[in-house]
Amino acid sequence: MNTHSEVWNSIDGANWTFVNSAPWPARHCAAWLASDSAMWVIGGDPQSGCLTDVWKSSDGINWIQTNAAIPGFTIRNNPNYAILNGQLLIFGGEQCSGNVLNDVWNSTDGITWTQLPNAPWTGRGMQISSCVEGSGHMWMLGGSNEGTRRSYNDVWKSTDGINWTLVNESAPWSGRYWHTVAWFDNKIWLMGGMATGTEMNDVWYSEDGITWRELKSTTGNWPASTRHAQSTTVFDNSLWYMCGIATNNAWKIINTTSSLGTETIQENKSGITVYPNPANDNLTLSFPCDANRLNHIQIFNVMGELIKNIEIKSSRTTCILTTDISDFSAGIYFVNVNDILNQTAKFIKL
Repeated sequence: MNTHSEVWNSIDGANWTFVNSAPWPARHCAAWLASDSAMWVIGGDPQSGCLTDVWKSSDGINWIQTNAAIPGFTIRNNPNYAILNGQLLIFGGEQCSGNVLNDVWNSTDGITWTQLPNAPWTGRGMQISSCVEGSGHMWMLGGSNEGTRRSYNDVWKSTDGINWTLVNESAPWSGRYWHTVAWFDNKIWLMGGMATGTEMNDVWYSEDGITWRELKSTTGNWPASTRHAQSTTVFDNSLWYMCGIATNNAWKIINTTSSLGTETIQENKSGITVYPNPANDNLTLSFPCDANRLNHIQIFNVMGELIKNIEIKSSRTTCILTTDISDFSAGIYFVNVNDILNQTAKFIKL
């Protein structure tokens, strides 16, 4: 098996651009994280030398090594990971010798790491991603280890990585590993993976971790083939399900309940121009404005939360405004003028 350090990006999941080969050693089975300000790569599998290095980047191009080896941190394979309350968390996995782990570590900067009390769950890893939901709980769903391949289907949550609650001792989905999880549409999602040696293609969701429902296709439009070790992310009001072992296709579930009116925005009838788009530091807006009043420009994130409010008075009927968005998190945003629904446009912050 060949591992890589390639970095690619896309704004639509269909067209991909090769960014570069990162300076960190090629690896898989690492911790892959994204905070508001940076992407993080931590550790790696035996094939990569059982690494415990820590790297971060704000753009996927320029990478900084914050730690060559976390002091006291046991080298491991397939750890679980999450970002909670502004902290990086690494929990569980297994030693490269095969011994399972249930220790928990956290860091606010990727440089200084603190070991927290061991978790009460049986040592395991092999959950490709973790999720933190709206009320601030970090979830661990199932998992296993390379040695015994015992598959778990229990559900745990924690608000701090110290105190853990067993929410469901035996969820209705098959115990599994190398699956992905996400928080989307106010629900926890679990997808694919391996269940006792069988590659899966099922998708489950829950609002509380207790009651689970399997998502069934009524149209036949469903991710082709089974898969494990895929990539899952939430982007542009959609849940993405991509690649995996032996496949490189990409699928998404679309949330059609946008509070700003998805259809109107997509048709782009607003007359608002935003550039550059995507943008990084500064965004310039050109839009119809009212010369007889104070115009209100509001920027929302995909959750409908107001991120920035701007007021401008102009004697012209077309306003041009440049605003700083350097402190915005990467993602999709919507610009609205004077609370008029059809005066809304969207842009991407890199």
